Amino acid sequence: MDAGSPSSSATRPISVGVLLGVGFTFDHLVGKVDPLGFGLGLRGGYNFDKIFIGGRFMYYFGDSSALPTGNLAMKSWLIAAEGGYDLALGRFTLRPGIALGVVSRIIDGPPAFIGGGLGAIPNSSSDTQVGLYVAPGVSLILPLDRFFIGADARLHFAFGDRVSGGLELLANGGMTF
Repeated sequence: MDAGSPSSSATRPISVGVLLGVGFTFDHLVGKVDPLGFGLGLRGGYNFDKIFIGGRFMYYFGDSSALPTGNLAMKSWLIAAEGGYDLALGRFTLRPGIALGVVSRIIDGPPAFIGGGLGAIPNSSSDTQVGLYVAPGVSLILPLDRFFIGADARLHFAFGDRVSGGLELLANGGMTF
């Protein structure tokens, strides 16, 4: 077993932690409103030697903007299974991996639509878009006895009514059992 992994010890294969960071979308279609922004989350998983299998939940507080048709606010949440492979990098563990799950974008205000043009749906006050979430990325983890700290960088792809891309930059920390 790799001593550099946060949870690969035979006696502590379970890891539980918190996530804190920011997300940025590459496609601001309406008023430069970003449905990601600052986010908080939880992650848990199990190491089978160097293979990590787990899950995570993230809530992004999003952004808002005043438009001629009214105030528009967006926020997002996601829940995903994730897997990765632990590689020793000195005292650190480098974990390339992928997350697959569901993402939901909540739109409050006059929701935008793509069709004959960009506009607002009259008399609408909210809309929720749900889609497939795919996020390849990498984690850099520093084990500290029963605890660990680290950082994640992930590409964020949401597939639904349209494809949306972005970037997630997260700090993480937690405990192993």
